[in-house]
Amino acid sequence: MCGRYRLTVSKTQLEEHYRAIASGLKPFEPSLNVTPGSEVPVVAVGREKIPVLTTFRWGLIPSWSKSEKTGYKMINARSETVTIKPSFSKPFQRSRCLIPCNGFYEWKGDGKEKRPWLIKRSDEEVLSLAGLYDRWRSPAGEDLFTFTILTTKANRVMEKIHDRMPVILNPEAYSFWLGSGSGGKQLEELLRPFEDSLMTLQEGISPHSDPHPGSQ
Repeated sequence: MCGRYRLTVSKTQLEEHYRAIASGLKPFEPSLNVTPGSEVPVVAVGREKIPVLTTFRWGLIPSWSKSEKTGYKMINARSETVTIKPSFSKPFQRSRCLIPCNGFYEWKGDGKEKRPWLIKRSDEEVLSLAGLYDRWRSPAGEDLFTFTILTTKANRVMEKIHDRMPVILNPEAYSFWLGSGSGGKQLEELLRPFEDSLMTLQEGISPHSDPHPGSQ
């Protein structure tokens, strides 16, 4: 499960990291608490077959869905079943994206005693979460692009607090993941736990614990 993350880098930093151009990107502010339903920057392949930095809403609404509310049930997709679930199988074949963040949150404990944890790259680089997106047309005829974050089993670092984690991709996998002609089996090989050595955990760091989100 991935239900909260932080994004505190600038548009310029994202363009440079992904070698992408902005297209349809809405203004955004640094945030320590990106929540489902938010409209946020993502990277996808544009009409010119090059990476673009654009804005999608978190919570996938399949193109065939009758209700916009579906998105709140589809913020994550299990990588183990993504090729067979009707909501995700076609996007997995043709509509993949990257969701940039500086880290994501998880909580561990029982009842009211749950403690927040921040999970991020040990080298402080941008984390790129693997996502799928779809275009949904509202009854009013407006197009809405939405996405879901893929999850997989936890690595040895993450399993201390949860049994699942987002699929995280390294830069050398970006172009292959975004490419429209990528093969299915090769794509599935990317849906694995992130390297232990590149991940770090910080206990007690919540979406509301840092008063200066722009300082990172």
